[in-house]
Amino acid sequence: MLERLKLEFAPEWLALALIAVIDAFWARLIGFHLIVTWHDLKMPAAVLALTLTLRCFSFPRAALASQLLSLWLVMAPIFQVLSYLCMASSGPLADSSLMSLDRMMGFDWLAGYHLVLAHPKILWLLNHLYDSFTWQMLYFCVLMGLMNRAGRMRELFWVIFLCTIVTDLGAMLFPALGPFYAFGFTHNGGFLPDMEHLISRRDLSFALAQMTGVVSFPSFHTIMALAFVYGFRKLGPISWLVGLANAVMLVSVPFIGGHYLTDLLGGMAVFAAVTLGVRQAGRLVHARVPASWLTPRPDGLGHATGS
Repeated sequence: MLERLKLEFAPEWLALALIAVIDAFWARLIGFHLIVTWHDLKMPAAVLALTLTLRCFSFPRAALASQLLSLWLVMAPIFQVLSYLCMASSGPLADSSLMSLDRMMGFDWLAGYHLVLAHPKILWLLNHLYDSFTWQMLYFCVLMGLMNRAGRMRELFWVIFLCTIVTDLGAMLFPALGPFYAFGFTHNGGFLPDMEHLISRRDLSFALAQMTGVVSFPSFHTIMALAFVYGFRKLGPISWLVGLANAVMLVSVPFIGGHYLTDLLGGMAVFAAVTLGVRQAGRLVHARVPASWLTPRPDGLGHATGS
């Protein structure tokens, strides 16, 4: 029974616990107060309970999908808090530098924004694709779980985990309010009040349920789009559909998400570097770990290696 209740992704849970501890110490250090209610906890708690139930009743593939989903549900708020802490600890705004880099590359954000606004159907499509990550993640968890692809699930977790750390630190080193603020479209930037509040460093009290994205450079949305294309690779028509949707979604990042082109390029660079590092680390681990540790057992409770 204890073997059935063992979590497949124990190292990943430990890594999230470490980030949560860092959040707590950092928050105490700078006087950051987080308001958490039961409603913030009930969804990840329910999915984790479902995971343990599915394991107990011998549904290993469904339990695999459920556990990965619970990991994402826990990871999101932990890193959201970290991004707020980084922004609250940041230095001078880097908007002028990021905008100068855009101009050096010949990118006219304002012209592109007005072009998108002039085509309502395109605007509708870009808005929906920009907000599609929740559904993509849910589909990834279910599909990889049912396919027993624990190796690929673990790989994508570490890619996103490490990329998120880099992007949050990027918000601290190169804080920016983005083009919505720079060009006077502040009504589109629902995240701007929190960003301005954080850089003011006054009364740092925030409700977890009301937190928004506060990372401009590098673009986390760019990283997620590339991560899903990578995660769904070599799956036939599914790969092509996900790839097309996220390629179009990248067009939405500057104009729907309020990013500079430099933010996108930074996100691409971070994703490429982290993914190469994770793949190399995976090869080293696979070469040094005994083969018996990586081979699934007949009862389905072993570590699946499919990638």
